[in-house]
Amino acid sequence: MTDKHTKENNYIRKLTQRAINNNYMVDWYDIDSMWPLENSALIHGRKKLSAPGGRSGGKSYIQDIEESIWSLQEGLKLLKEKQTK
Repeated sequence: MTDKHTKENNYIRKLTQRAINNNYMVDWYDIDSMWPLENSALIHGRKKLSAPGGRSGGKSYIQDIEESIWSLQEGLKLLKEKQTK
């Protein structure tokens, strides 16, 4: 396995040693650092999809998905604007 990924599967990443009772605990920032994105809107959209309706903000499953889609669209718009400059 390389530091970033295996040749067979680009989604496999090596986890750090944070084992608790033989379970690995991974927080959002670990995930974000394993699969970095180019702008904060894309990062926000992905984060909202990681636990829709399940965080402490009181938003529904559907509302989190709608907000994620909006954030991803804004991130895409930023990428397209950057390409045209």
